[in-house]
Parts: sequence; structure tokens; C-alpha cells
Amino acid sequence: MKSQRQLIYDVLCMMPKHPTAQDVFLEVRKQQPHIAMGTVYRNLNLLCDDGDIMRIAVNGAPDRYDHNPRFHDHIVCKQCGKVRDVHLDAVCNVFSKAAGREIIGYELMLYEICEECTGANTIG
Repeated sequence: MKSQRQLIYDVLCMMPKHPTAQDVFLEVRKQQPHIAMGTVYRNLNLLCDDGDIMRIAVNGAPDRYDHNPRFHDHIVCKQCGKVRDVHLDAVCNVFSKAAGREIIGYELMLYEICEECTGANTIG
């Protein structure tokens, strides 16, 4: 039998990009109906602490989780909350040059109105 942490990790990896803890919980419950929400939160936190997954803090919304722990940035739609990956490798180089030393990481959240929301608001 899989450990709860492994099950949570496997479920997260199979889900569409960037689910919330609630999304993960609902999927995990399909395989372990008696699992508690606190267990899912605790294991997601441990997976983040161990560097196995990434937590994405979104202002005014629940945290999202990314099964890809390698450093990359995210763009959040201000209307629907969808989160997508974006790779801004050159940004770190610009920050390093400005600081006069190597920057080994940063946190940057970009916001947009996604294509789906823009299209939904277009008249005509």
C-alpha cells in the first residue's frame, strides 16, 4: 500500500497544472475516502519543505501547488485565477547584473487577463 505522502504526490502529478490543496484533497479522497484535509495539507507542506513540489502563493486566493520543483515563474489571471508557467531565464541575469553578483533565486508573480477571459469579455 502506498504511503499517504506518495499518494498525494502521485495525485498532484496527475492533475491539471497548479491545483489548490482542496483540489488535491478531492482527488485523493477518490482513492482514500477517509483521508482528512489536514493530512493533505500537512503532506503538501512536507513535500514543499523537501523540495519535491513548489507552493505558489497567490494574493487573495488559496495557494496552488506545482509538481515541477525546478525554479520557474508563474502568471495568474486576475479574473479566473488560472495559473500558468512562464520561463524568464533572462530576468535572473538582469537582476544579477544590477546587483553586481549572482542572484540564485527570486520571487516574481505576474498577472494578466488570460485569453479565455479576454475572449469572454469581447463583444461582437
